[in-house]
Amino acid sequence: MLNSTNIEQDIKQSTNPKQLEQLEQFTQFGKCIEVKPLTPNSPISNSPILPFTSRRGTFSIATDLRPQVEQHKYAIATAENFYLSNSGKVALEQLQKCWDSLEYDAFYGEKHPSCQRSRCYAEFDYAPKVGTLQLRQHQPYVQSKEMNAYAGGKDRHFGDLTAETYDNFLFQDLVDYNFSLFPLEEMWLDRLWICQVHIMRIVVGAGQTTAITPEGIHSDGYPFAGLHLLDRGDVVGGETTIYQLDETPLAKITFEHPLDSLWLEDRHLKHSVTDIAYSHEKGPKKEPKKLMEAGYRDLLAISFSLPESIYSKKI
Repeated sequence: MLNSTNIEQDIKQSTNPKQLEQLEQFTQFGKCIEVKPLTPNSPISNSPILPFTSRRGTFSIATDLRPQVEQHKYAIATAENFYLSNSGKVALEQLQKCWDSLEYDAFYGEKHPSCQRSRCYAEFDYAPKVGTLQLRQHQPYVQSKEMNAYAGGKDRHFGDLTAETYDNFLFQDLVDYNFSLFPLEEMWLDRLWICQVHIMRIVVGAGQTTAITPEGIHSDGYPFAGLHLLDRGDVVGGETTIYQLDETPLAKITFEHPLDSLWLEDRHLKHSVTDIAYSHEKGPKKEPKKLMEAGYRDLLAISFSLPESIYSKKI
């Protein structure tokens, strides 16, 4: 069994009602699930020692992905690599609900009214050694035309993340874990980083196909980024490809299950995602949904940058 008995010590100073609610749920359901056998490509198969157990006890990871990131500048994991505690399962369900209240993205440029993107964006000050996130003032999302020929050159204002999102323990643990994967010297861990967070839902109507990345093959310019599927239903497609900068393909993954994930050193690579199409028989269907007879794909993107350093974001 996974050991996560010290969770209360990490958050005993919290006065946030949502965090206290999650702590109560952790206390009630805090027994972690038994570790499943590792996948055949795991470098530590049959080892009882897990490379990462999250600070707040929501999940553990059985495969050390850091060597993959250091060697290849990206890593891929499926939901099977995440071992959720019972409190982590509760936190995942709570986090998924945050996608039901996103604001309409007026910059998406849908080709049919039943195909839409909703989105929120926020920036945080992130202290890696203690894992704290401090919400920054509202900022537009800015990219140059060079980085994004489709929607660059504009100050794109999106809705703000809600406290239900950034106070969620699983969200906070994902931030910590994502940052921990990237090869950094000790000197950089004392700095206050900027953590950029996008949460997005793309909806596709019956009989329709719609773009995930209308900008095509691209880089978003972040030093480090992690992408996590939170949910999807009644869609097919959405295959992600990672490329070298010369657009030579390196790897592919289709996010099918919550927490299927990709991490990459974004400035050194490119990526794209194929369109999705509505398919009534594909995937779980949650009720109620925003549109009748519509499929959806929900994504969480967490990125890091350090202004005025070698890890600044490329605009």
